[in-house]
Amino acid sequence: MNVAPSTEHSSTVHSSTLWRTARPAAGSFCARHVGPRDGEVAAMLEAVGAPSLDALMEQT
Repeated sequence: MNVAPSTEHSSTVHSSTLWRTARPAAGSFCARHVGPRDGEVAAMLEAVGAPSLDALMEQT
């Protein structure tokens, strides 16, 4: 007798397979998230009206 796999087991297997294929390679997160670039910092400082990061920290 052929019995279809339970929905719970099928979704667990699918989720596990999807996670393995969709996640970035180990180590790529740190390479991409090392902090804001100089241009991004300058734009942020301009948006909040602070001349430097030190001045921004003193204001908060």
